[in-house]
Amino acid sequence: MSDANETPRAVRGPFTLEVTRIARLVVCDVAGDPTYAAIEVQVFDDDARGAGFVVLLGRGDGLVDVYRQPGLRLEPDAYRIGRGLGRWLEAPIDPARFEIDPDGVALHVGLTDAEGRAIELAIDDRDGRARRRGDLLAPMGSTIEAPVSLMLVYMRGFDFVRTSGVRPRVTIGGHARALAPFPGPLSFGRLYARYASAPLIVTLNRACDGPLERLVLDEPATLRAGAGADAAVLRLSPGWPDLAAVSPGERRDGEWVLGVADVERFLAGTWTVTGTDDGAALELAVTRGWTPRGLPPLYRFVTAVGKVFREWPTTYRWRASVRRAEPPTLRSRWERTR
Repeated sequence: MSDANETPRAVRGPFTLEVTRIARLVVCDVAGDPTYAAIEVQVFDDDARGAGFVVLLGRGDGLVDVYRQPGLRLEPDAYRIGRGLGRWLEAPIDPARFEIDPDGVALHVGLTDAEGRAIELAIDDRDGRARRRGDLLAPMGSTIEAPVSLMLVYMRGFDFVRTSGVRPRVTIGGHARALAPFPGPLSFGRLYARYASAPLIVTLNRACDGPLERLVLDEPATLRAGAGADAAVLRLSPGWPDLAAVSPGERRDGEWVLGVADVERFLAGTWTVTGTDDGAALELAVTRGWTPRGLPPLYRFVTAVGKVFREWPTTYRWRASVRRAEPPTLRSRWERTR
């Protein structure tokens, strides 16, 4: 950690790190609708982004339409999931109720989509019995075909919606639909609808084509975003790559570790820098995925059987080139390796 007398320093570097805290989140797969395959509801309540609801409608073609209440300050790039972003619209969302209690979740949202279809989702699985929840890395990144960042959705306080309580209600364009069942031959008393009480979205290295920005480091070779229990920390060893000092044809390499919340080694990998005639070529690979810990027995089983939960980040690789200029410029992109 930093010495008490150290002050943050600004250097030019190719990495970016962002943290977004969502107050509550639920993701539901929808069965039998010709237009929408999924509904996701997010609630924000902070100074940076404002307070309000966002509804994501996952379309059958893989695009995601995003409807957000007026006044929220959100970036479209944060919603480029699946095959990409479809509509990006402000819209009234009413009703807008979403509560997570010790014994379950209660939600009721409604809106009208761009084609005039009324959409309503109501869930209430509370049954008076306290739930044991866990923290889970959602495999959302496994479905992104053309990533613009490494986006990690860390579902803290995670659980599946139970089949106890009131039967969920889903209507789309006046037609009753159903939430998808839990996958596999056994339901375990659950639906394939999942929610989290304090999820974090951690975004590493947004794709860039522009000036190489100055980063504020509070320790050598350490980039931090967020604060306290909502922090993410990127550490590189043996040290921050000195791009200006790498001669043409010279190669330097090392390792990196990303910590998220209270998990010091959330992901890890390698980095390389190779000098070029006019700058440097960079590569960052993810070699160690997420390791589940402290999950209830069912979720330990789910993450053990479903390797995608643990391994999808290792299918991401970041490549970049830095050109010496004044100011220096960075061109970077992510790609899927498999």
